[in-house]
This record gives sequence, structure tokens and C-alpha cells, in this order.
Amino acid sequence: MNARLTSWLVAGSVALTGGQSASPSSNPSPLGQVGANRPSIAAASLESLDGSARVKVGIPGFSSRPVIQVLHSPDRLVVDFHGVDRGALPKSEITKLAHPLILKARMAQYASDPESITRLVLELAPGVKSVVSYDTDGAEISLTQGTGRVQASLANNAPRYKPPVMASAARADEPSARTSLTADLLRPTMDVQLHNDASTQSGGADTLPMIGSPYVGLPSLGSIPIAPLAAAQTQPAASALAPKYPTPKTVKNIGDAGGGFHGERISLDVQNTDLRTICLILANAGGMNLIIDPEVQSSGWTYSFQDTPWDKILDIVVKNAGMGKEVGDGIIRIAKSDKIRKEEEDRKALQEARALAGDLVTVTRTLSYAKVDEAQKTVANLKSERGKIFTDSRTNMMILTDLPKYVDSMQQLLDLLDVKVPQVQIDARIVEANRGWEKAIGVSWPQTNSGNATLSVGGQNVPWGSDSGPSWNSANNKSKDGGNKLNAAFSPGKQGVTDIPVAAGELWVSFLTNRISLNAIIQALEKNSQIKVVSEPKLTVQNNQVGVIGDGARVPYQSNQSGIAGGAITVQFVEAKLKLEVTPQITNEGTVLLDVAIDKDQPDFAQQVNGTPTILSKNIKTTVRVEDGGTIILGGVFTKSVDSGNTGVPFLSKLPGLGWLFRNKTSNDKTTELLVMISPKIISY
Repeated sequence: MNARLTSWLVAGSVALTGGQSASPSSNPSPLGQVGANRPSIAAASLESLDGSARVKVGIPGFSSRPVIQVLHSPDRLVVDFHGVDRGALPKSEITKLAHPLILKARMAQYASDPESITRLVLELAPGVKSVVSYDTDGAEISLTQGTGRVQASLANNAPRYKPPVMASAARADEPSARTSLTADLLRPTMDVQLHNDASTQSGGADTLPMIGSPYVGLPSLGSIPIAPLAAAQTQPAASALAPKYPTPKTVKNIGDAGGGFHGERISLDVQNTDLRTICLILANAGGMNLIIDPEVQSSGWTYSFQDTPWDKILDIVVKNAGMGKEVGDGIIRIAKSDKIRKEEEDRKALQEARALAGDLVTVTRTLSYAKVDEAQKTVANLKSERGKIFTDSRTNMMILTDLPKYVDSMQQLLDLLDVKVPQVQIDARIVEANRGWEKAIGVSWPQTNSGNATLSVGGQNVPWGSDSGPSWNSANNKSKDGGNKLNAAFSPGKQGVTDIPVAAGELWVSFLTNRISLNAIIQALEKNSQIKVVSEPKLTVQNNQVGVIGDGARVPYQSNQSGIAGGAITVQFVEAKLKLEVTPQITNEGTVLLDVAIDKDQPDFAQQVNGTPTILSKNIKTTVRVEDGGTIILGGVFTKSVDSGNTGVPFLSKLPGLGWLFRNKTSNDKTTELLVMISPKIISY
């Protein structure tokens, strides 16, 4: 190949320097019939044998040899029929080629002019061995099950298909050959290297390599401008040009939705080259057809890529030029980005217009379980731009007007929405337990007659301190002759200090003479309390609906409108009640998810402010999953308080043996428990 390129370049240089004009070659193409008289695929059939299969392709007048290749991942046999049109054979006839050895089958027109190529691809099971034979009536592919890699061969070791004798085979003294080759090979200061790793089979100087081999027809570069011979550079045959027939895998990966680039890796080095030429080279490298809009006109681009997927190079080149591209069905189209965007918008608009074309239909639907106003919000998302939805709350009816396919979609959605919803019965228990005890002992020293502590002598109440007779807690000095008199009144424990405000029992001790009086009341208290309050709110609620139940009172309190003393008095109310709010959700497993909020407020009349009781508040809010009919403890509060203390007269309260007479002692223990439980039960479907 390298020697032949050199000879072509020499021939081209002679043509340029000699100034001879080119004339079309009169040699007919040996590729079989051309144009309307080319043979075409007439039939395709499958003959299933014991452990093997035979595919017959009918091509009346077939005069060339098939070109075969085996590809992997997945395993495929590719058979190219050169000089053959696809014809009108139905696609269904190809898909009928089903067999345990054949996973998939497809046939397409791979190329048309100047040489028509029809490609047959058979995706084979692992290990299948293929033998392709042919004659003037068509080709026959024999398949047998084997082991190892998929293999294929031509019957009778027939040589590969020979390409047409190109102008390179002509003598250098033929002007037509010299001029044609010069136009195809020479380009200004441009060096192109296209690498392909596909293996080739040797078949002589004029033998066409297999699909994927480093070969491409040189006339495809005929649009490259002619330049002096000194500017052209020849490359080694192994990396000169891209494969003419890319593997199906390469073509399949073009334009992947994932945005990845999987084309064959090539090296490209161009300088001061126009965009059309670069795109043409890349399209040939990928075996793709190329369309370039006339407005794409730019030159002077320089790129250098090494071992890069050709489709990635194309993407970079097109974006760098400010253009856009479309890839599909083996065709690459290059145009301005605005034009491609506008065409895409027009296509979408046309598709939408077609989708909205047609006569409208109107249906009515009466809902049994769902509310029409709520269902309309959901169903409205499925209607078209021409559609309308009306509702009648009185009859719970929905009127749908739209294209038939949209009405069907809305009807199907209503079937799912208008269903009987299960109900859940909620039982809640709030248990409060208060336990406590209190002990106290103290001494009261009376000063005057008050309450049950009275002292009288001779029917007369005695005072506190007297110099002429008995008195409360006092001593006096009375002379025989009525001279000077002294008295002293005392209270070893002031009222409210050593005594108990509310005593359960009292013991009065009194020592009384004419000159001295000693009176003390010993007090004691012991109290135990146990209170248990159980609240059990219950309610039934539909699935995924909010249920609320409450019980309690509204406590009034007075306030000044102006916020200052003397203002107008108003009465306001504060709620003190038990409230249960729950939203159940039944799961597919039959359990119940609960969003629960429980509030328990009650007035405490033992603690009042200006006659208004304080509010004791307890609440819980959580989300839990409970088995149907099961019980779960949502939470609990345990409070315990212990209090003890002494109050007495300094020094006297610490006297050994007598100190208790001058002090009081209190101790109490209080325990409070709160427990919240809930039990859901599914009662209907």
C-alpha cells in the first residue's frame, strides 16, 4: 500500500506539472451491475436442522463475493453483499430468522452510490461456527454449535472480495488517472493519521481488507483542495486512513444518551484546514454519512488529537466552531446551532399540535367515596391544553371534556382515587398516679386566749403577763405588804415559727400558780395520699385523615382592658381540657402509622393567683408504627420529690432533751407518674 501511495503521488505531480486535463475513465466498474439493473435481495429463509441451522439469502444475478467479519460483545456475524440493493423484502421476513443459534437478525442498506452494499447481521449464540457459500442465486450461511469463540469462513477458502481497479493501477502517462489522483490525495499543509486496531487478513496487493481494517476508498476525499506536491505527506499504510466499514459496535454507540464517546480511537493533525474537510474526515472514520448545510463556511482551523475517539473529536470541533450537530440513523448533520434548535422546537410544536388534533369527547363520572373538588386537583394534571374539567359538589359529579386518550387516562386515575377507604379506631389511655406522705411535729406557746387555747381563773380570762394573779406564760414577784411588784411574760416560740399551721392533733400542757404560769401546746401531723386518674379518649377516623377529640373546661379570669389598675374589667377564658389529635396511615403490611398529639391541661385550684387557678399542662407528640390491634406506650413521666426541714428558736432549739419544745420538724415525700398508651384497630375496608 505504501509503495502504491508513492506511485500515486508521483503520478499526481506529473499531472500538475504537465498541465494535462482529466477525462473520465471508460473502464466499467467490476462491482456488478450499477444503477437500476443491480441485483436485490429477493428472499430470506431459515432451515432448522438437528443441532444446526442454514440461512438462505436469495439474490438473483449475484456476481460478487460476500465480505464477512466476526464481531464480539455481543458475538455477531456481519455479511456484506457488494453491488446488491436491499430491495423490498419485508422486515418481518428477516425477524423470522429465529433459532437457538441465532439470537437476533437484521438487514439494512449500508451504502448506495457509487457502490451498493446490503449488510446482514446475525447475533449468534456463544461458540457458533459459520460457513458462508455463494453462487449466482445468492448466499447460504451454515451454522453449527461449537465451543470457544464464534468463528466464520468462506466456503472453499474463496479469496476476499476484490475492489475495483482504481486509477492508481493506470499508467502514469494516462492523463485521466493522473488528474483524478492528484485531486484526491493532495491537501494544503495537512497531515492526517487515522488508527484502527481491527485485524486484517492478507490477500494480495489488490485484496480488500475485512471490515474494520485500515482501508478507505481514496475518492471519498475528493473535496480536499489541490495543493503543490511538496505540501503532501505520505503516512505508513498501517495508519494512513480510517476503516471504510466500521464495526456495528462503533456505529451503535454514536450519540449515546449517556453522553459518552465510544468511537474508534484515531489520531488527527490538521493545520489551517476548513471545517467541511475536518468533518468529512471524521465521518469517514466512523463510517457515517455526512450532511453539511451550505451556511457552514469556515476555514483556518488547526487541531492535533492523539488516540482520541473520533466522535469526541467531532463534538469538540463542531462546538468550537459554534455549530451544532444531529446524529441518527447513521447520518451526521452539521448546521448552525440556532437552526438546529429552531428545527427541534418546530418538530416539538408539530408533534404537540398533532397530539392535540381530533374531536373532543365528554363523559360524566359520579364519585362514591372521593370528594370531586379534591379529586379535580389531581386529575387536572392529566388533561391536555384543550381539556376542561367541571365539578358539581351537590351530586359529587365530575364532567370531563378532552381528547379520547386523555379522557381514558383521567378515568383510569379516578378508578384508583374513588375507592372505599378503611377506618381506624383509636383507643388512648392516660394514667396519672400521685402518691405522697407528710409528717410534722411542733410546739405552740399561747400568749392570749385564742381558739381552743383558753385559760381562765375564777371564771375570768387571764392576760399575758400579770403582777396580781395568774397569767399566760409569765412570772411575778408579789410582796406580802403590797410593796413593789415585778412580772415577766415570755413566749419561747413565736406563733407561726415553732407551731404547725394545720395540726392533726394537739396536747396542752399547763403549770399554773399565783406567781408563775407555764403553758405549751404540743402539735403533730401525719398525712398519706394516693390519687389515680385514668383518661380514655376514643375516636374512629378514616385512613390518612385527621381526627380530633377533646374534653375539658374553659377557666375564666379577669383582666384590665387598659392594662393598668382602674381600667375596665373584662373576662377572658383559657381552655383546660384533654385533647387527642391523630392521623392514621395503614401500610401494605397491615400495620398502622400514627401521627399522635395528646394534650392534657387541668386547673389547679390549690394554687391560685388573684382567685384564678393555675393550669397544669401535660402533652406528648410523636409518630409511631403499631400492629393492628396492638398497644404501644407513647411515653411516661415519673417525678419524685422529698422535702424535710426544721424551724426553731436559736439556742433553745438545741438544748439536749428539751430542744424539741422550741422547734417544729416537717418531712414529706411526693411521687407523680404519668403514662400514655394508644391502641389502633382497623375496623373496615
